[in-house]
Amino acid sequence: GRGRALAQSRARRGRGSAPQPTLTLAAMPRREKKAGKEKSLQQIEEEDTEEAIDQIGLGMFHWEVYLIVGLFTAADSVEIGFISFVTEVLKQEWGLEESAKATMEAMIFVGMLLGAPTWGWLADKYGRRTIM
Repeated sequence: GRGRALAQSRARRGRGSAPQPTLTLAAMPRREKKAGKEKSLQQIEEEDTEEAIDQIGLGMFHWEVYLIVGLFTAADSVEIGFISFVTEVLKQEWGLEESAKATMEAMIFVGMLLGAPTWGWLADKYGRRTIM
């Protein structure tokens, strides 16, 4: 009745005690031949992955991830554009030479070059949640 429908609805939304069904690639039907042609294992896995994504769809989590990644990308872009204005002001105020100004601008990229692999390695070694 109504209680069972409510429990199923809560389970679909991740609430309640009912276990949520999971969709795995192993549970997906395999299509090995199409129009008499043999397919490679990679083609089959790619099709199964696309089918799984189509069945699961986009949820709130996916949109939150898109928003967070988009904001970080925008912030990164603004930082790169903003540094050229800041270094011009600092060049005049601090009496910097062109080479010092260029070094300051390059430090952003040096930080990215060294920081990304370092934090990635630390996250792989100790876990992403621990590092964050």
